[in-house]
Amino acid sequence: MRILEVILDGMGCFRRDSGAFDFDGDRVVVLGPNEAGKSTLMRSIDALLFGFENAGEESRWRPWGTHQGFGGRIAFEVKRRRFGLDREFDKNYVRLSQDSTVIFEGEANPRGKSGEPFHEVLSTILPLTRSRFFQSLSFVRQEEMQTSMSDDLRERITGGHRLDALKVRANLEAMFAELTWEKPPWGNPLRKKRMVEELQDQLKDKRERRNRAVEITRRGSQVLSELQTLEARINVIENGIGTSESVLGKQEEFLRLLEKESRFREKLIRLNEELRRVEALTGSTQSLRDAIHSEFSDFASMPPDTTELLHELKTKSSQEEEIKEQISVRENVIEEETEKPIVGWHHYAIPLAAGVLIGLIGGLVAGKVILAAIVGAVIGLLAAALWTQKIRSERTRQFGALTQELAILRSQYAKLSEGLTPLLTQLKPILRDSSLEEASQRWKSYQKLSTELMKAQAGLSNNRPLDTIRVEHHDVQIEYGHVADRIDQVVEKNSYLGIFRKEPEKLGFEVEREKENIRSLDSELSVVKRKRDDLKVEWRGQVEAGVDDVDDLEAEIQALEKCLVDQIRKKAALILAWECLTEAMDDIRDEHQGIIQQRTDELFRAWTGGADRSVILEKDWNPWIVTPDNPRVAPELLSRGTLDQLYLAFRVALSEALSQDVPLPFLLDDPFVHFDPQRRKLAWEAFEAISERHQVILFTQDPDFRDWGKLVEL
Repeated sequence: MRILEVILDGMGCFRRDSGAFDFDGDRVVVLGPNEAGKSTLMRSIDALLFGFENAGEESRWRPWGTHQGFGGRIAFEVKRRRFGLDREFDKNYVRLSQDSTVIFEGEANPRGKSGEPFHEVLSTILPLTRSRFFQSLSFVRQEEMQTSMSDDLRERITGGHRLDALKVRANLEAMFAELTWEKPPWGNPLRKKRMVEELQDQLKDKRERRNRAVEITRRGSQVLSELQTLEARINVIENGIGTSESVLGKQEEFLRLLEKESRFREKLIRLNEELRRVEALTGSTQSLRDAIHSEFSDFASMPPDTTELLHELKTKSSQEEEIKEQISVRENVIEEETEKPIVGWHHYAIPLAAGVLIGLIGGLVAGKVILAAIVGAVIGLLAAALWTQKIRSERTRQFGALTQELAILRSQYAKLSEGLTPLLTQLKPILRDSSLEEASQRWKSYQKLSTELMKAQAGLSNNRPLDTIRVEHHDVQIEYGHVADRIDQVVEKNSYLGIFRKEPEKLGFEVEREKENIRSLDSELSVVKRKRDDLKVEWRGQVEAGVDDVDDLEAEIQALEKCLVDQIRKKAALILAWECLTEAMDDIRDEHQGIIQQRTDELFRAWTGGADRSVILEKDWNPWIVTPDNPRVAPELLSRGTLDQLYLAFRVALSEALSQDVPLPFLLDDPFVHFDPQRRKLAWEAFEAISERHQVILFTQDPDFRDWGKLVEL
C-alpha cells in the first residue's frame, strides 16, 4: 500500500486552502516545526482511511475555530490500483472510488452498524479495516521503538487494547488467587486463605452454631433446619430439571430438524436422479421423433410386414433378372440357329466322296471301275440324302425345344412382372428414386429408430410426468431451504448444537443422556418432597408445642451457602475462561509465531551483520537472542541501538505477517529524536531497507532529514 496524496478540510489547524500534501514516494519526509500540524497530518491519514472509533478521539481533532468542513480526501495505491477516499466526519459520509469509478458511497459510521458495508468493501482492498489495527502496525512514535512491539502484537491477536490476551489472563489468575488458595491448573498451590475458604469457615461456624441451637431447641430446630435444607435442595433440583428440560427441548427440536433435513436431502437426491432420468428419456424420445419425422416421414403409412415385402421384392427381382437373362440367352441361340444354314455342302460331299471311293475300291477288285464308281456315287448320294434328312429332323426338334423353353420363360417372366407390380406399389414410399438395396438399408434404419423410440416411450410410461417431478422437486427444495434456515437460526442462538450438525447420531445420545438425567432428578425430587412433607407435619406439631426456631441462623447460612455456590461457580468459570483463553492464544501463536520469528531473524541478521546470531520468540511473544556462546540472551543485555534494531525487525515482521500481500506503510513520528548519531545512522539504514517494500513516511522537525526522501514542508 502506498499513500499518494492527502487533502484536509477543517481538521485541527488545517483548512481547505492548506492545499494537497504529496506523499507519492518510497520515503517521504514531512518537515515542520512544533505545532505545525505534523501529528494532525499523521493522524488524519488513519482517520480518513478508517474513521474515528470513539467520539472523544473525533472531538479532539475537530477544526480550530469556526470552519464549515470537517473531513478530507486521501489517495492511495494498492497492487497498482489507484483509489480515492473522501470523508465528511460530521455526516459519517464516505465515498470510495477506484480511478474514476465509485465503488462505495454512503453513510459509514465506524462506531455503528452503518460502517459494516463499507468495511466489507474496504476489506477487499486492504488487509485490515480498523483504525486501532492500522495504528498498532504502522504508527511508530517517539520512545515506542521497543515497548509497543509485544503490546501491539497482543492487541492485534486479541482484537484491541481493551482485550489484551496476556493482561486478561493475568487478571484471571489474580482473580483466582483472590478467590481461593487451592492449586490452580496453571501453577503451584497458594498459601494464604482466600474468599472461598473464608466462606467455608464462616459457613462451618454458622452450621456449628445452628447445630448447637438445634441441640438446645431439641427436635424442633432440627426439623426446621432439615426442612430448609430440603427446600434448598428442592429448588436446586427443580432448577436443574428446568434447565435440563430447556436443553432437552432445544436438543429434541434440533434433532427433529436434522432428521427432517436428512429426509429432504435424500428425497432431493432421489428426485434429482428421477428428474435426470426422465429428462434424458424425454430428450431421447423427442430426438428420435424429430429424426424419424425429418428422415422417414413417409414411412409412417408402411404396413407392418414391410420387411417381408422388401425381402419378397428382392427375391422376385432377382428371379426376374435371372429369367430375363435366360430369355436373352435363348433368344440369342434361336437367332443364331435361324441365321445358320441347316445343311452345308460338306453334308453332300463327304457321303458322295465316300461312296465313290468305296465303288472304286470294289470296281478295282471286280474289274469294273467305272460302273463301280457310278454305283458308289449313287450310294453316296443316297447316304447324303439320309444324313441331311436326319440333321434337318434333329435341328427341327432342337429349335422346337428352344422355342418352347423361351415361351415358358416368357410366361414366367410375365407372371413375375405381374406379381412385382403390387409390391412396387406398396413399397413406393420407400423406393422413391433409390435402389432396392438403399431402400432396405433406410427401412432398417427406420426400424432401429422406431425400436429405440418405443423403448424410450416405454421408459417414460414407467415414470411419472416430467412436470409433476419438477413441481415436486421445486417444492422439496423450498421445504429443504426452510428447514436449513431454521437449523441456522437454532445454531445461531445455541452455537454448541453446531457440532452435531454433521453427526446427528451423537445428538441422539445426548438427548437420551439428558432424558436419563431428568428422570433421575424427578425421582430424587419425589423422594425429597416426600421427606419435606413429613418434616412439615412434624414441624407444625413442634410449633404448636411452642418449640423455638433458628430463623436468623438459617437465613445467614442460606446466604453464605448461596454466596459459596456463587464463588465456587466463579472459580470454575475462571478456570474455564483461563483454559479457553490459553488454548486460543496457543492456536494463534502456532499460526503466526513461526512466520514472524523467521522474518524477524532474517531482518535482524541483515541489519546488524550478525550472521552468528539468531532470534527466537517465546510463548509470551518476547524475543530472545541466541549466540554460539549463549543460547539465551535477554534483549535487555544488548546495546540500545541493537535493541532498537531487534524490536524494529520484530515490528516489520509483525506487519508483514498480519498485512499479508499488501505491505502497509510505516508512519514515523520523530522516533529518532533522542538517538545518538550512531543509532540514528543504524535507524536510517534500517528504514531505507524497509522502504524497498513498505512506504516510509517520517514526520520530523529535524532538518537533517531533509534529503532522506521526498520532502513535504509544513
